[in-house]
Amino acid sequence: MMAPYTVCHLKLGLLLSRSGFEFAEGERLGVYLTNSLEEPQALFEASPFLKALGQESVEAGRVKRNAPVMVLLGNPPYSGHSANAGNFLARLLRGYDTLFGQDTESYFHIDGVNIGLHPVWMTPA
Repeated sequence: MMAPYTVCHLKLGLLLSRSGFEFAEGERLGVYLTNSLEEPQALFEASPFLKALGQESVEAGRVKRNAPVMVLLGNPPYSGHSANAGNFLARLLRGYDTLFGQDTESYFHIDGVNIGLHPVWMTPA
């Protein structure tokens, strides 16, 4: 969502400025406008007006692929009715990272025990 992203940049930038912090040339806050529950991909801008959003998408994709995510804010995908119903997320929640081709921990198991969550939009693994 654009508004919270913009407010975050403004407030963090103001706080850092008041503390005396100065960004180096080309440096930016590590806050990105992206859906972290979707597979990383670069979006190409359709017009010069969207150039900044296109660049933001490229940067967010780079972070998703190459950097550890330290904080993820949002609603967890436990809801049975989620707009984040893609194959990438479904497999990741079930314990397989398609981006890196490796097994991960399942969102639906704690210490190997199935906790019984089965969102209606996910098909069984």
